[in-house]
Amino acid sequence: MDKEEIKALLKQLEDRTISASDFERLKQAFDQDDIEDLLFEDIIHDLSALSSPQSHEELFHAISSDSRISGQFSHSGRRRFRINSLVSWSVAAVAILTLGYYFVPSWNKAGEQNEQAHIEVVPGGQRAHVLLADGRKIHLDSLEEGHSVVLDGYSIHKDKNGKIIYASLDGSDSPIYNNIVTPIGGEYNVVLADGTEVYLNAASNLRYPIRFAKENRGVELLEGEAYFEVNKVKEAGERVPFQVKSKGQVITVLGTAFNVNSYNKSIVTTLVEGSVKLNSKQVEKYLKPAQQATLRPDSEDFAVVSVDPSYAIAWKSGLFAYENASIHQVMADISRWYDIEIQFENIRSDSRFSGRLSRFENIDKLLNTISLTGSVNFKREGRRVFVMK
Repeated sequence: MDKEEIKALLKQLEDRTISASDFERLKQAFDQDDIEDLLFEDIIHDLSALSSPQSHEELFHAISSDSRISGQFSHSGRRRFRINSLVSWSVAAVAILTLGYYFVPSWNKAGEQNEQAHIEVVPGGQRAHVLLADGRKIHLDSLEEGHSVVLDGYSIHKDKNGKIIYASLDGSDSPIYNNIVTPIGGEYNVVLADGTEVYLNAASNLRYPIRFAKENRGVELLEGEAYFEVNKVKEAGERVPFQVKSKGQVITVLGTAFNVNSYNKSIVTTLVEGSVKLNSKQVEKYLKPAQQATLRPDSEDFAVVSVDPSYAIAWKSGLFAYENASIHQVMADISRWYDIEIQFENIRSDSRFSGRLSRFENIDKLLNTISLTGSVNFKREGRRVFVMK
């Protein structure tokens, strides 16, 4: 390693920004036979001219006060020492040999924490891609509003509001399927070929045909959450049913609005208007407006309760809305939308939360609002949020 590189690494050592790999290289450089003359007569002099005496003193006290090396340095030690400002550089150099990695991780950790604290966490937005039948992807944020993509027998149009609209361009009834996929921190709105409108929440995947058969209509929610406004379609005077498959559940509707949440192992279906028929492997159940059905993986039957459906569909209007929800559910929703990691520390499992919050609020303001309930506190380090009592 030459003089300039050693000088640069020693400056990083003083600034406490040196990486572990560069720290090891610097240690190895100190085994050179000519390091004493190279270090103290040339490099240290240059660095001392560039750095303030105050920084030398801070470095000196940080190292010399460490209990692991206290009393180990003297002016007659292994390396020669200069007086005044050069002393601190000498101590830093010898500390490399004496402490090995001990100092650098703590410095790096502090630096990383400081950097993490300034990482900007922003709310989610309109982000999704369409997965075509042949495996190609269309990233919808790259498709300009008012433009269309013309494919084999159909088109995908993006209107001025960012909504994706499918249209068939020929009379073919061949079964071609697309998927629309939203990432963590993404949501999207798609109008299917029959006019049914679907709102997808973050981390969701919907599989659907580019055109529907005359006698039935069906889609599959592979994961995530979606709100459906099913268009009423008639064929030969009869209404054509619309089906949504999700894990072990099938929802059959004629024309209605409902929400399906399949983020967890349980599937939660909330009916807003109209009527739906739910089927599991062995059970059939009908829902009325303002009813919510939960199908758990360890049960074939649906647990049905009456609810205010506005809480279940608030997400599509830009809100987090809860009524006596567990703090774990609340933080899972926030994690998906803001793309952050949640870590719980000594939180009671029965902690509950009620209220409405904007999904487009600054993350720190949002967490502060929740903490005003007095049941939890938060500490954010970049994209990691600690939830504490």
